[in-house]
Amino acid sequence: MSARYAVSALLAILTLPVALAAEQQGPTHNLINFSVEASAEVDNDLLVAVLYAQREGSQPARLADEVNQAVNWGIAQAKATAGVKVQTQSYQTQPVYRSGKLTGWRVSQAIRLESREAAALSELVGKLQEQLAVQSLGFEVSDAARRAADEGLTTQALDSFTARAKLLTRQLGRSSYRLVRVNVNSAGGPVPRPMLRAMAMEADMAAAAPVLEAGTQRLAVSVDGTIELTDD
Repeated sequence: MSARYAVSALLAILTLPVALAAEQQGPTHNLINFSVEASAEVDNDLLVAVLYAQREGSQPARLADEVNQAVNWGIAQAKATAGVKVQTQSYQTQPVYRSGKLTGWRVSQAIRLESREAAALSELVGKLQEQLAVQSLGFEVSDAARRAADEGLTTQALDSFTARAKLLTRQLGRSSYRLVRVNVNSAGGPVPRPMLRAMAMEADMAAAAPVLEAGTQRLAVSVDGTIELTDD
């Protein structure tokens, strides 16, 4: 066997699996990619507040005790308010430097409150500012409402995708189509949160309850995919 013949035979063997794979995959022409979307405005039905206690000084143990007392007081007030859920969040002890020199310590801890009763939580936030500062306050779509909206929008988006596929098939003079690929993606607008900043508080009296408007949030489900036009 000549060297040229051996090389030709080897190349034929190597390319055979590629050709077979291409034949098994079938034709890749007559493919159409497109996407559709279904969206809706959903009521923000959950008010979420994050408050914190913070103390600075030279004795970290005393600072920790003061923060714990303030947070425990806040938790007790929240638990006494019907319809309010409370959860403790990050606890931090940090050194404080000035001009590169350690001058003291800063201890802080936050609590997260949430409720569908906006008026009750708003009033509670005003009261808690006797000892705690507000880090953030804003409305969100609850998990239950988000799931319900997502299910309905997914159905709408898939129905629209099917209708568009049939329209394209008919308009392009084909009798049927085959679904090659489909992706379903859920998306919601950004959760409305105000800037993170401490709200002014008076040491000897509760702050006025904040004025709030829930508003809505746009949720969407998109479907993108590929169909292959056929004459089956």
